[in-house]
Amino acid sequence: MDTETKVCRFCKIEKPIDDFWKNKRLRGGRYHECKKCAYEKHYENLRKRLEIDPLYSSKRQQAWERKGRNRLRKRLRDVYKISLNDYDAMLLDQGHVCAICNLDFDENRDAAVDHDHETGRVRGIVHTRCNAAIAFLKESPSLCRMAAIYLEKHGKV
Repeated sequence: MDTETKVCRFCKIEKPIDDFWKNKRLRGGRYHECKKCAYEKHYENLRKRLEIDPLYSSKRQQAWERKGRNRLRKRLRDVYKISLNDYDAMLLDQGHVCAICNLDFDENRDAAVDHDHETGRVRGIVHTRCNAAIAFLKESPSLCRMAAIYLEKHGKV
């Protein structure tokens, strides 16, 4: 079986088609430079930017953090009807740990807002997995107790 090949525009080497990133907009459906040359070009441009502005990476990181914080602010306002200050106050009240398992959050990426689906009232900030566990148990205290009893009965020896 013949494998399709393409010549890289930069290194001028004929390579298998899988060595080129996909792009539906281009004729042939692949970029003109191979993945290796694309990486080299990207890091060369980054190196040049850092020579001009040594703080470029930290500024870029700060911009990403602001963007994530703004996205969180909008979601809290639109979905849960609370402000970012309310969210931060809840985290502070909880000691920056999950309201269910009391373990730390992983750089806030693992945090979820737990709320009552009937009333919309926010109950606390919990791990995504803890929040999913509540959902799987249909937010039923009796099911949670039954699950705890089951685990205690069949726990580790």
